[in-house]
Amino acid sequence: MTWLTNEQMQALPDRHPLATITTLSLGDVEGVLCDAIYFEEFRELLIELIANLAKVRGTNGAELVGLRGGGVNKISPPRTELFPSRVASTEQNNSTIMYGDRLLFKMYRKLEEGINPEPEILRFLAGKKRFRNVPAYAGKIEYRTSVGGVYDLGVLQNFIICHGDAWKSTLTELTQFVEHLLSHKDDLPKLPPSLPKLLDVVKSGIPDQFRDLVRGLHLEMAMLLGRRTAEMHRALASGSTESDWSMVEFSTLYQRSIFQSIRGLVRRSFQMLTQSLHRLTDDVQRRAKQILAAENEIIDCLHNITGRRLSAMKSRIHGDFHLGQALFTGKDFVFIDFEGESPHSLSERRLKRSPLRDVAGMIHSFHFATMTTLSQHDSTHPGDIQLLEPWLEAWYIYVSGSYLKAYLHSMKNSPLIPADRTELEIMLRCFLIEKVVHELRYELNNRPDWVDIPLRGIEILLRECRS
Repeated sequence: MTWLTNEQMQALPDRHPLATITTLSLGDVEGVLCDAIYFEEFRELLIELIANLAKVRGTNGAELVGLRGGGVNKISPPRTELFPSRVASTEQNNSTIMYGDRLLFKMYRKLEEGINPEPEILRFLAGKKRFRNVPAYAGKIEYRTSVGGVYDLGVLQNFIICHGDAWKSTLTELTQFVEHLLSHKDDLPKLPPSLPKLLDVVKSGIPDQFRDLVRGLHLEMAMLLGRRTAEMHRALASGSTESDWSMVEFSTLYQRSIFQSIRGLVRRSFQMLTQSLHRLTDDVQRRAKQILAAENEIIDCLHNITGRRLSAMKSRIHGDFHLGQALFTGKDFVFIDFEGESPHSLSERRLKRSPLRDVAGMIHSFHFATMTTLSQHDSTHPGDIQLLEPWLEAWYIYVSGSYLKAYLHSMKNSPLIPADRTELEIMLRCFLIEKVVHELRYELNNRPDWVDIPLRGIEILLRECRS
């Protein structure tokens, strides 16, 4: 514990506005309880623990242990390139420290006994150079209790210099697409009466007229993203037989558990939607009622995953995959944040699952980007929506189809993915329904004004189920 002088306490709000947690009194001494991450001395201690493989022992027998990875030996940046360090200003579930533009330490704020999948995956992928498009693993800090419990406190990795993530670049591309549509609305080609399914795009490709409208650039980016996703999945399944990194066959029992889990999510989420109808605008309420009326259709669509065993396999996956997890370096993508979804336990996040869950997460992210663009434009120019909505849906189908086409081509002959189109379609649709219904539940709980976005996504999936 460190006590600050009166001058330091007075300067604290200006120097570190987020550092103060609360004022504190210990006997006759007045002080301030602070978050240590905002102090350079503490940030220096963290990196020294890892670099020196040091231990800090507590009075009760517990200890902090620094573990070094290959990344720090390879990089070995001089001190002048690491300090001064700084804390990222973005609000996240974790705290992020940048040491110059060389290293990054992610401190986990939600601690749980056991192995955190992020340092585990980064370390595995670094071994034998299995997959280069992730941050280099440089080490981690563990908290070890006196009775043998182990907690991962944070992971050190190399800092990725980039042009932002794929989410921001996708929104920029969509904004430019909208501007182009509006400025050429009298010369636009006609869209087909019904848009193709994602797997139809994989098979037949993209019409030249649409390719010209998006100028090809984002289609190429989507395809590169698809190839890198496939390479990541192949690498995560490249361990020896019977290891934590090997592939495991599907079973009919596992397939039924997938169905039961997603069916339960649909039932609970639709019940919540029913209870929230009175809070929705008239247009959104009409869409919601139509979807609620189709609940049994959605369940029947999900039920297709039961029955005969699918020719697919499970492996370790990213677990929280979307456009925001792909940094663009100017030439390539680097994938980040392998800790999985924080509401789930560490043991759940480390389970082997179908890689198509990650694929569904990325495809859902493309849809969310298009509908976010539509919603933002609607708030200021509602008269344009009739023109923009079908074109933005087409953008989602064709760009997502390009991503999926490149992914499947790079996964060719991999036992992880069904070779049979029907089986592939069944699995992908189930995981897309899971993603969009999970999003519906999140928006109902946190952002009711955004509920229309997942509702539109369910509409698209319903059309595919019916065709």
